[in-house]
Amino acid sequence: MDLTERSQKFITRIDEMGRFRYMETSVWVDWHWIVSLDQVVWELRRFCTLDPTVTSARLVEGKWAPRVRILGGHLEGILKKRDDPSREPLLWHNGYFGRGRRTVMVRGGFCAINSPLFRNAELLDEILKYAYIPREVVKAYREHASAEGKRAKSR
Repeated sequence: MDLTERSQKFITRIDEMGRFRYMETSVWVDWHWIVSLDQVVWELRRFCTLDPTVTSARLVEGKWAPRVRILGGHLEGILKKRDDPSREPLLWHNGYFGRGRRTVMVRGGFCAINSPLFRNAELLDEILKYAYIPREVVKAYREHASAEGKRAKSR
């Protein structure tokens, strides 16, 4: 699939973070990622059409992907209805869809949340009774708990 390097990096980042659904690991989100999400959606929509002139066009970093109108598309339906409650959030500060903005203002910094297991690794065995946690994460928390125990004894 032809995507810009920025979009590929964003998808990789989401794939790495999004695989943990039970807060097995700590997470952080940069508010500027919303612009990357808009760009990925804009670029991926090209593959929802069968128009070879659109899907065969190579993407170039810094240049817009071709505008795509998908017949019967969900976003197109939202745009047609001026009273749709989703319309304004779709268009608001979206540099890729709708109004063709050149500049998008994103305020805020980032949001970070520590996994409960980071502070309370002793809960791991109880949580494993109810939720799947990948082996490498279980191993990491067992090592973390062991190191914390050693630090506590040395104090």
